[in-house]
Amino acid sequence: MFIATEEEKNPEDADGSNFWCVYTQNCVGPDGAAVSLQTCTASRSCYDPL
Repeated sequence: MFIATEEEKNPEDADGSNFWCVYTQNCVGPDGAAVSLQTCTASRSCYDPL
């Protein structure tokens, strides 16, 4: 379920529960790792820069 809220003022302070993968629509990416602002980087095989 998606609930629209105000944008995070400082995204670096947000916890992982606010993020999900665009590929799996889940809190775990296709590579089996957790999804978060800190973990979704170019070092992951599934990473796709915007």
